[in-house]
Amino acid sequence: MRPGRRSVTALAGALILCLALPAASVAQTELVALDRVHDFYVNGQSRNAARALSAVSVEFRREIGRCRDESIGAKLIELEPRIDALVNRLNAGTVSSAAVLTREFAVFDDLLAQNHLQLAELGWSLRRFGNLDGVGRDLDLAARYAERRVRWTGRRLDADAAAAVTRAKAAAAELLQSPDKPTAGAEEAIAGLAALVKGMN
Repeated sequence: MRPGRRSVTALAGALILCLALPAASVAQTELVALDRVHDFYVNGQSRNAARALSAVSVEFRREIGRCRDESIGAKLIELEPRIDALVNRLNAGTVSSAAVLTREFAVFDDLLAQNHLQLAELGWSLRRFGNLDGVGRDLDLAARYAERRVRWTGRRLDADAAAAVTRAKAAAAELLQSPDKPTAGAEEAIAGLAALVKGMN
């Protein structure tokens, strides 16, 4: 089989996997540890940063496993080699500045925010079947990834964006606290965060 056809086949297989795996089996509760990678690097510990980023790569693959959107899944799969390449550069000592990392990290967090937002939207659309705690977790993660994505760029959220993040986190906390009933304002909070995340692209 030619290399081009082999890569297309691998991508198709991974997409089928990401759409078929049960989401709840690998539910994420914390952000992938890019902050830890950054801290190691700025403290002159490139090898430790590489090891921490290797662990992030494992978590990233779990994100692919939870994905339920073909377009987002394809983008996640395309980003995975960039993480591995960055691990190699950290090990080789060829990352020239923290800005190299933060540029990449902003891309990673943008896509992770999209993934968790889509999972929250999907869960909310199926709320009559329960699993509102899952919606809460994904909504909280989407808000925090969006927030950190902006931080990697060296900017701050403007007032409207900050308010959208705050509302999303509050709605997520209520859903986690009372998963047996839909939270008033959750739909508006999800929509507000969606406008923010989609406006970043």
